[in-house]
Amino acid sequence: MRRWTATLLALSCAVPAAAHAAPTWLPGVTRAVPLADTASRDAPVLEYAWGPRAQLSLGQTLGLVTWPGDGDGGVGVGVHLALSGLVALEDAHAKGAFPDELARVVGTLGGAFTFDMTPVFGAGGAFEIGVELGVERSRELVAAASDRVDLPFGPEDIPFGGGGLWLGVDVAWRLRLADAWVVNVRLADRIFTNGWPLMFGARAESQDVATFLDEGLAHQPSLAIGVRWAACASVQPVARLFFEGLIPSDDSAAEGYFLRGILGVAFPGDAGELLPFLSLDAGNGKGLLINRRELRFSVGVRHVFR
Repeated sequence: MRRWTATLLALSCAVPAAAHAAPTWLPGVTRAVPLADTASRDAPVLEYAWGPRAQLSLGQTLGLVTWPGDGDGGVGVGVHLALSGLVALEDAHAKGAFPDELARVVGTLGGAFTFDMTPVFGAGGAFEIGVELGVERSRELVAAASDRVDLPFGPEDIPFGGGGLWLGVDVAWRLRLADAWVVNVRLADRIFTNGWPLMFGARAESQDVATFLDEGLAHQPSLAIGVRWAACASVQPVARLFFEGLIPSDDSAAEGYFLRGILGVAFPGDAGELLPFLSLDAGNGKGLLINRRELRFSVGVRHVFR
């Protein structure tokens, strides 16, 4: 109990200390527990996966500015601001090597407080609180009517491809177990614009906002867990699990979910990290495929710039 009390006192003192530290502009690293280290398909990474349809993600995070912790060996806190962007391509029916039927565009502006929790969670341990403003839009990539993708829409389906404008909040932990095992955990929620009046029982106003902004979801809570065996600096097996709930803005639409597991081997290097992987997806799709439920096994590769 005394140890936790001391830790909380140190956290409260660390925030003003970070505010007076010299900022670093355009830092290479923005968060201790980055979204790129999750199995989410919204992760800002370069990714290609096939099984049996192709998926291609072109994403990157740009750190704008960071204020480091106090660096005095206690529990320091860093403050970070970053931009993230993602263009995700996917086929609905075609089974070619390059996806050219559907696209999603995701952009975020986010900030985070990173607390150095080494005394509690082991070497490199951290606790983060993050907030972001985000937008997602989905489109077909074909213009000719004869080439349009057939995506039937039912009375219980989620409209608009699940996109919209949101305020996201998250808390994340990085723990070191024993000498080599590193565990990342993230709890997050996206609260779409129409979700705010819905919280106060204003359903009619919420529907007006959802229709005006093309928002199919009110909330999108998620849980991400990652485990890495970091005994070797150049070869590190990883296992990741990501789950998100899809809470529609329209009460006539059915709730959904997306679940993804990844097994792979990471190869960290000077230019970033390469991760060949096997993945298993279950539940609703992404973007315009949000109303298609399926079970998919894929083979892929990721690259993350560090």
